[in-house]
Amino acid sequence: MKAFFAAAFLLTSVFWHLRAADIQVQDFRGKLTWGIVSQKVTPDVYPNLAEQHFESGQMLLKIVRMIPGAPEVEDLQVGDVILSINGQRADTFDIGAAPGSRGERLEPGDVLTLKVYQVRGENTAIVEKQCVLPRYFETEKVAYLEPEGAAEFADIPSLHQNLAKGLIAEAGWEEDVQDLLQRLVNIDLFQDRYRLPVFSYLVRNPFKLEAVSRGFIRRVQEAGTTPEKLLSFSQYALSFAPAPEHARKLSFSDGDLAAHLDYIEAVLAEAARCNAAALAKLSQEDLDYIQQYRDELLDSFIAWKMLSYEPDTERIKRSLQVLRLAEQIDRDELFRQAQMAALLIAPEFLASLQQAAAGSEEKAVVAKRETPFGNILIAGKTNNIHQQDYAVIYDLGGNDQYFNNQGGAIPGKIPTAVVVDFDGNDAWESTDTLTQGAGNLGVGILLDLQGDDQYIGISNVQGAAFAGVGMLLDLSGNDTYRAMHFAQGVAFFGAGILADKQGDDRYEAHQNAQAVGFVRGVGLLTDGAGDDSYYCKGSKQTGYRTRGHYEGWGQGMGFGIRPYASGGVGILFDQSGRDRFEAGTFCQGGGYYYALGIFANAGTEDDLYIGTRYAQGFGVHQALGAFLEFGGNDVYQTRMAVAQGLAWDEAIGLFVDEQGDDHYHGGSSFSLGAVAHNALCMFLDRQGNDRYEGVRPAAAGGNSYHGGTSLIIFIDDGQGEDQYLRRDNNSVQTEKQNSIFIDR
Repeated sequence: MKAFFAAAFLLTSVFWHLRAADIQVQDFRGKLTWGIVSQKVTPDVYPNLAEQHFESGQMLLKIVRMIPGAPEVEDLQVGDVILSINGQRADTFDIGAAPGSRGERLEPGDVLTLKVYQVRGENTAIVEKQCVLPRYFETEKVAYLEPEGAAEFADIPSLHQNLAKGLIAEAGWEEDVQDLLQRLVNIDLFQDRYRLPVFSYLVRNPFKLEAVSRGFIRRVQEAGTTPEKLLSFSQYALSFAPAPEHARKLSFSDGDLAAHLDYIEAVLAEAARCNAAALAKLSQEDLDYIQQYRDELLDSFIAWKMLSYEPDTERIKRSLQVLRLAEQIDRDELFRQAQMAALLIAPEFLASLQQAAAGSEEKAVVAKRETPFGNILIAGKTNNIHQQDYAVIYDLGGNDQYFNNQGGAIPGKIPTAVVVDFDGNDAWESTDTLTQGAGNLGVGILLDLQGDDQYIGISNVQGAAFAGVGMLLDLSGNDTYRAMHFAQGVAFFGAGILADKQGDDRYEAHQNAQAVGFVRGVGLLTDGAGDDSYYCKGSKQTGYRTRGHYEGWGQGMGFGIRPYASGGVGILFDQSGRDRFEAGTFCQGGGYYYALGIFANAGTEDDLYIGTRYAQGFGVHQALGAFLEFGGNDVYQTRMAVAQGLAWDEAIGLFVDEQGDDHYHGGSSFSLGAVAHNALCMFLDRQGNDRYEGVRPAAAGGNSYHGGTSLIIFIDDGQGEDQYLRRDNNSVQTEKQNSIFIDR
């Protein structure tokens, strides 16, 4: 396994001169937003405009919404009608800042003159308004500081960068590539308050994406199912710096059951102090606000993905306030709380507890205690039904049923929740949110030691967090995980972790699930061994309205709330087995809106990947995505197109398959190493006799969004007999729009 991680690094260390460190930052005003939502209407709807001259077929723009972030124009209201912009037809004027609108690019601070028809009571008027175009919502120019974690990757070269160097020079693309690298830097010069350091580093060092992704995966592999290491990694991913040391206080020595209960209560008390420190900046009113309006935010996210599409403007404002309040929580203290809670599942403590309970295991209730932090229960080996909420449950065995909080924190009542099930084929079923190892303004841990278990939930379950840390650890058995959305390793403002050590497991969800890092969150799903099945689609038709296609948004996805809040880090890592992955749109190692998604499969067996649209290693709309596959004769499919290594709109995508005779079905378009709109994509198949179908690899598309160029570097380095559509084996080709194809 270590050989695979190192394989890309045993290369020459020569770098070309086009590095982010050499880029001179140009004057850049940030990215603009419009935010005035309109519908087209015909002039004859308004009789008072009869004397105005309109071209044949000209439409007017009736304002139907003004979302947060729209230009602040005095006395401009919903219902007003925009007739023209800068003297041009409003219905054809390009607000999207594309070239050609006024012969120059629109930028924040530019002033537009709007000619507006207004009705105020019985009065009507045609007036001119000055509109100053604003930057993206609540963004400020921020000086870049190199994250501490960057030093580890400073001297690690990139095969893509090394092989492309001479070809770029030969093709005369140096200025194009320099311009592209500058444009990638520019997307991070103005930041919202949620931006992660690893994102800022990678847009300045895009050829480090492979090294950083491998470094993250290596750390996850080393962590295994050890809770302290998983927590430390999650903190590292959020800060891109080594996690601070957490002193292991409250050591335990052997004793009777009463002594164990004393220790549990002492740990809960110390964890509660950490929780109070984490929430100290927020009043009770603030905490109540988060809980009252959090579901509105999540529901809008499920329905619209881009929060600006939410038709209820007041709901958008409440959702943004939830984000602002959650950002004030001290996440370092939350992780201290989580490390403290992890003491209650330490193997030595669990063994000691079992020994102390010897002779009482056949009782339904071995011991109980009430505490100010929630109650404690030690249950015997009978087939128990747990319905009451507890801060801590140790169930010593039996085929149990859980219908309670199931290791989910409850704000104001149970700041720290821990449940440990020692044995049995258990049913964990929840109709509540933030259960089954969930951090809800606190910390929740679920540990199941053995048995074939079933986890059923709806939303925010199975290693989930919102302003907290949630962790589900299952150490053995053939397990089933089922949920609708926000499940199986997902988080906002904290960490959501699902780690399954072994067994032939089944992961099922509909969308926004299976390792998704949302705003200021790291979502991690790691599976150690077994032939596993992952499914993420099936409940909502895709926003593209393509018949038969479903939303997905999962399986190693970093996801921001466009256009308001940068996303987090999502990592799915399956370490071995013959696996099957199926998902809808936006899945399997992708980033969307200032976020990073990583998908890795370290097994050497033959795996199957099925995506729909945007799948298998992609970045889209200012984001980063990486897909790493380490072995086997794998099959890659798409239900449409846009898969297997691509980047779109100021983004970076990476696809790596280390070995095997692989079969790629690229669909109808924009797959197998494709770029457009100021994007960089790196594709690498290292070994094997591979077959590429559907599309011609290494396609560089247009750049009409922003001008400039993109770059695709496609490498098949296997020295095998590969099959392509309109590409030659053992050839090197460069093409306009900056496409590099290498087969050697």
